[in-house]
This record gives sequence, C-alpha cells and structure tokens, in this order.
Amino acid sequence: MLDPIVLPLKSSLDNAPAYLSVHHITLASTPADLEDILYQEFSQEVDRGNTFPQRSPTSKDHFHSYFFAHDVFVAIQTDSPSPGTTLEDVRAGHQWNDCLQGFFYIKPNFLDRSSHICNGGFIVPHAARGKGIGHLLGKSFLHFAPKLGYKASIFNLVYSSNLASLATWYRLGFTRIGVIPKAGRLLQPDGSEAYIDANIIYKSFDEV
Repeated sequence: MLDPIVLPLKSSLDNAPAYLSVHHITLASTPADLEDILYQEFSQEVDRGNTFPQRSPTSKDHFHSYFFAHDVFVAIQTDSPSPGTTLEDVRAGHQWNDCLQGFFYIKPNFLDRSSHICNGGFIVPHAARGKGIGHLLGKSFLHFAPKLGYKASIFNLVYSSNLASLATWYRLGFTRIGVIPKAGRLLQPDGSEAYIDANIIYKSFDEV
C-alpha cells in the first residue's frame, strides 16, 4: 500500500485551514459504511448517464469488480495537515457523507506488454463539487500512478460534454491525441439520449 498524501483544500466555510487526505485502500480495508457510500455515489453517477459508459442499474458486485479490481484511492476532508494512520483517524468522528470528497481507481489501460500505461475513473460526490476537488484528485493521480510503476496514462472516453473533466486534464498537462465520433449515447437534461464524441487524452509520466 502506498503512503497517503495531504493536499491543501482552498474551500472552507469558516476560512479555517482545510486539507484533502488521499489514501490508498482495498476493499478489505474499507469500512463497511464507507463502502456503501462509495457504491451509492458510483451508482448515482452511472444513473446520471453522462460520464461513465455503464448503464444502470449496477450491482454492488459489479462495483467491486469494476472499481476495486485494481488500486483505489479515497479523498477525505480534514482539518489536519497530517494524513493520520487510519481512515477513522482522518474523519475524526465526522460522518462519511460530510467528509468524503472524492475517490478514484488506477488500473492498466492495456494488457501485458502495454500494461505500463494506466487509466483511471474519478467520482466527486455532488455535494463536494465546485470546490476544485477534481483538480486535486487529478494531482493525486499524477502522484500515485508513477509510484505504482506506470509510465504514462491514456483516458479513452472523456466525453466532449464533460467540460470540467477536460479542463482538469488539460490544466494538468494532458494532450488530446484523438477523437472518437459519437462514442457515447448519453442522457440529456430532458431525458432523451444523444450521441456525443469522446476525446482520447494522454500524458507521459516522464514529464511529471
């Protein structure tokens, strides 16, 4: 397991110092009540139908096999610049719904001879959006992925409608290397579906 990192979090309602503590977890090490929330957040994001390619409903077994098949990281808001030794230490008695700020996985994008190139999937709970959490998760991804032995990353399906995600990756030095026309049939605000292009974006970790 990789050591956690702590990043400063700009958004704090009372202007007190706040931090994002990012921890490498496994399914076995995740408290059951936190696991339930991660599953709920993933299911809700899939239900929205405009970021992940899966269709709902999704079972908890599917969530486990999809999200926990490789390396998972969870980001918890804390008022301490120290990462703490356990997730329970970090949350310091707060409810998970109040302190969970995001989570992501890192896994090989390809097999065998090309498994040194990774991919990732990211979720920021709706209640935590608008605070720059996505950018901090991206920075965490760039910190942890090389430590796991990866040499580069490719995101295969960043839908063109996902402007926040694209802005985050371009800001972090990713480059668009291709476009897949009409790659996703995504839900629209009126409940209809529309075909949306997807961007393929890439970054070498030699540049990190």
